[in-house]
Amino acid sequence: MKGLIVIIAAVAVAGAGVALWFALAGGEGDAREVPAPAPPVQFSIQGTVLSVTADPATGLGSILVRGEPIGQSGVDYASLRVTKDTVISRQSGDVVTRVSFDALALGQTVKVALVGPVAESYPVQGTAGTIVIVDETTGAL
Repeated sequence: MKGLIVIIAAVAVAGAGVALWFALAGGEGDAREVPAPAPPVQFSIQGTVLSVTADPATGLGSILVRGEPIGQSGVDYASLRVTKDTVISRQSGDVVTRVSFDALALGQTVKVALVGPVAESYPVQGTAGTIVIVDETTGAL
């Protein structure tokens, strides 16, 4: 009988140890989710804003950018829709600040990543996924 009690106690202690290990190590049944890191943005153009057309009803609009293509699929001239999903920011050194469509102005230097299909026209017509306004005082992107 003593042997049976020792075996039962040993199994209970081992089971508790396994449960503790899973709790600390995040094993099966762990409901915590860790977000995946965002993929790096693939910019298509860096250039000068030649026009800004605002839609007062939405607070958004479009921009025309002419500059240098970035990467193999880059473009040098683009007419870009700015939607509610477009991320617009201003970068000064290491500081990135989200801004609204109203921050876009003629003559600014921007980097733009396109999303979705583009019309094979000149200038290319598409949608801006990300717009980064260059801080002209530091030249940072």
